[in-house]
Amino acid sequence: MNEFFTWTFFLTLSGASLGTSLVTQYLKDWAKDRLKIPPQALSYIIALIILAAAALFTKSASSAGDWAIIPFNALIVAGGSNGAYDAGHKIKEKIEDALEYGPEDYP
Repeated sequence: MNEFFTWTFFLTLSGASLGTSLVTQYLKDWAKDRLKIPPQALSYIIALIILAAAALFTKSASSAGDWAIIPFNALIVAGGSNGAYDAGHKIKEKIEDALEYGPEDYP
């Protein structure tokens, strides 16, 4: 396999969520400071762009109904992307707390 990502991969829930999460994390501070867009809204916009581009480049959306479902799928992708980040962030905080307090003092 010569490619890390393919447009077909971005058509899957896991692929679109991964792409959305990566791009959102890269752009969220800039978008929040410059455009006043919260990260959740930014992730929806990015998911919408990724899904639409993947459908366009793979020619998988052949009817108006296929294109009309993309905004709804973007909600699912953005929600999954935001949830995965939040879960990872909470795990990181718990590990940092455990290292700071030590095993005997950890609540």
